[in-house]
Amino acid sequence: MTNSPGVTTRLLRHHDLLADPSVLNLFYAIGIDGSLDANALHSAFLSLLQYYPILGAAGDDGHDVLAVHDFSGGAAAETERALAALIATERKRSHNTHSGLLVRVTLARLLPAKHLLLLSFHHAAADGWSLALYAAHVSRAYEALLRGVPIQHPVQPPVSRNVRLEERAERDRATLRAELTVLRHEAVDPFGGRRSVEKPPLRWSSMFDADFVERLQLLSASHRVTVFSIVVSAIAQQLQQMFRLSDLVLGTIVLGRRSSAEMAEGGASYQGALLVLRGPAFDLGGVGAAVSAAAARVLDYEEQLSCLSTALGGHRAAEPAVFVLADAHPMSGLRLQDAHLSVVLPSACIAADPRPAHSPNCGRIALFWRQGTGGASLNVFAEPALAPLAQVLQEGVLRILSRWTGAAPKEQAPVPWFGSLVGLSAPIAEAVSPVRLPFEQQAMCNKAAAP
Repeated sequence: MTNSPGVTTRLLRHHDLLADPSVLNLFYAIGIDGSLDANALHSAFLSLLQYYPILGAAGDDGHDVLAVHDFSGGAAAETERALAALIATERKRSHNTHSGLLVRVTLARLLPAKHLLLLSFHHAAADGWSLALYAAHVSRAYEALLRGVPIQHPVQPPVSRNVRLEERAERDRATLRAELTVLRHEAVDPFGGRRSVEKPPLRWSSMFDADFVERLQLLSASHRVTVFSIVVSAIAQQLQQMFRLSDLVLGTIVLGRRSSAEMAEGGASYQGALLVLRGPAFDLGGVGAAVSAAAARVLDYEEQLSCLSTALGGHRAAEPAVFVLADAHPMSGLRLQDAHLSVVLPSACIAADPRPAHSPNCGRIALFWRQGTGGASLNVFAEPALAPLAQVLQEGVLRILSRWTGAAPKEQAPVPWFGSLVGLSAPIAEAVSPVRLPFEQQAMCNKAAAP
């Protein structure tokens, strides 16, 4: 199968221009403890391709979708080395966007009742909402195959054509320009200096228990805002304390207008968006309204950045220095009958202290709140020179959240799973998806797309 011209063009623009296309991989390692029917799991993933053609089509024998590696008979040390090499290879192996197959599944058999499932999706065919749909379908299909009953067709919400209404877009432009009026450059980048693009960002994570997440959810319900808005408000207030800012422009990623799985073509629906926060309070209500406005805006990210650049005088390209992201772990909905699943990682990937990240540059500092079924994590990505400031920002945000919820978050430690692999109840984010190409590559892209 080959992609439609629209999909192929989009993938080539984002994939082929990147020095390391594997940054567009959405990669997950799922530990499976208990009974597993590998043939039924293979068939469940083949069924996924039939119901969601955006993922591409399998070859005649279907073996290009799921590969099985049997390590159950080897010595422990040898198995651990081979497994570590397999994980590293699959994590970094980029998808061949020209072949049309944008999902890759690898199953490693470690013991009769212990398996490791490695999933790799190309970001052009998957986003947060899509992955939840994919996980739900594989769960249903696997159960149906075990029971010998037909696989239930997923219920698809009606999706309108994403027709851009120029009248609505012009209204959004006018509103955004008004919001950005009389804005100082410090509101966009309070750190000063030049952006670093030569070195990869540093990453570290803190994991918190389910009780703290429940407290945040109660706070969210009482103020009628999302947990994301609470996190944004805490970040804004801490930045205000650190830099005496009266206004602030943050970057984020908007999901939810429609997921990749619901589209016949066109790629993932995530895109960058500006969060324009007018102070001085940065209270939950005002931040919640700004988050809603960013989610509803129909302007693409490049247009929003153009409005921002104009507001700052248009003398240089402008992009928010701080990004804020939040999601639930996309694979937390995966269920396999008679098996217990957990998110697993090599212990070396659990970074409480800064270390180089396998991640593109998304702002100068990015804070990523990720929730799971048993807790949550706050993940920080920062330019190396800004890592000390980012740590101060993180500590301040946690102090504010603790004050609002009435309790300090309890940090969770990973649980040993197999060898050097550990299981997580509060899944971390190892990378931030790029919202745009670097300015130079974006210019090349636009030039290539011109008629």
